[in-house]
Amino acid sequence: MSPRKIKKNVIVDYKSITEDQLQLIYENFPHGVEDDDLTHYVNSKGETVDAIPVETEDTRYLIKVSVHMDKKIERFNLEQEENVDSDSEDFEIEEELDD
Repeated sequence: MSPRKIKKNVIVDYKSITEDQLQLIYENFPHGVEDDDLTHYVNSKGETVDAIPVETEDTRYLIKVSVHMDKKIERFNLEQEENVDSDSEDFEIEEELDD
């Protein structure tokens, strides 16, 4: 039996989220995060906190959800969709030029 790989557990606040972590959210929830996707934990103050769970090969992230976080994710998702749309438009133009 091989030893289990222990993952690092990290709680991330919206103020310190990185582009890589936003990308992880987008990859795992390309159509947005729904209430059913959230997990809950109790912080050190005894408050229940909603979080988006995402993982990499070596780290488990709980990204705390707030109104600010929702807006940040929404903006990131829109940027990703715009990038996909502009890439497909470029492809169509190239395709037309080849004819």
